[in-house]
Amino acid sequence: MKIFLILIALLIFNARTIGQPKVILIKDVTNEDFASYLIKSPIDHSIYAYFKKSGIKIYKNNIWTNLNDQFKVVKDIEISCFYIDKKGRLWLGSQGSGLYLLTDANVKKYPDSLSKNISQIIEDKYGNIFIATMDNGLVKIDTNNIITVSKAELPRQRELLSIVIDSAEIIWAGTWRSGIMNYKRGIWTEFPTNNWNEIYVPCIGIDTQDKKWFLYWRNEGVKTFDNEKWVSYKLPNEDNNYATCYLHNKKNDTWIGTAQGILVFRNNKLEKLITNSNLDYSYIYSMLEDDNKHIWVATSKGL
Repeated sequence: MKIFLILIALLIFNARTIGQPKVILIKDVTNEDFASYLIKSPIDHSIYAYFKKSGIKIYKNNIWTNLNDQFKVVKDIEISCFYIDKKGRLWLGSQGSGLYLLTDANVKKYPDSLSKNISQIIEDKYGNIFIATMDNGLVKIDTNNIITVSKAELPRQRELLSIVIDSAEIIWAGTWRSGIMNYKRGIWTEFPTNNWNEIYVPCIGIDTQDKKWFLYWRNEGVKTFDNEKWVSYKLPNEDNNYATCYLHNKKNDTWIGTAQGILVFRNNKLEKLITNSNLDYSYIYSMLEDDNKHIWVATSKGL
């Protein structure tokens, strides 16, 4: 069955030029089955893409395979995020169904008491797994599978949307309606804003200079922190636009996905990336760079 010819649109950028990159349309998308999450395996560098209706598909050696064929759970839950750790294990986070760990042909379901609503999964350099949750704060699963929950240590009740770890092993967290925090040696530090009730931070990125990029919903734009000062950048003047995802590529270009296409940071401001394709005003869900310096973009018009 040529299922992928029906379901997928693949847009690949050659990142050698950033002025007007070449967009290659490989497959078309129908039935609203679009990719919303992308990761690259640290083991074999294959591309994993999550599709809302058909689950996780893997692209390796110019061939697509369907992870659903091996793990039925992939299609049975609403996946919100996933992560492949240094051991090649696949972690699945979901909305409403909690956390799963897939190894070989085995599926481990973590208890709902850990969390039922997972926002993001990351790993530190020691192999510890950190999980941002919407109902239980920050969860750590160490290399001995010991679980630690930091909810009680949070300054207030927090729903975590995004997390990253910087070069100093400090965890930065973006929250739902409560701005930014960081976590170091068991202590949470808040970064207050003038309007807590409007601050949503769905994504945080870190560039090669260890500068943190915080993406805000509700037209708040993008804020950066270089460990000394904060700088704010407004999005180009487009109605109802907001930042959604982040990419810093091998050429040290910073790309910001938005609800209306891609922005590139240059000349100390965010500028619209023009491709003269449907991508220019598509909703951007996720971006990654492969080993050939091609940029993969998951959009409302396809992958």
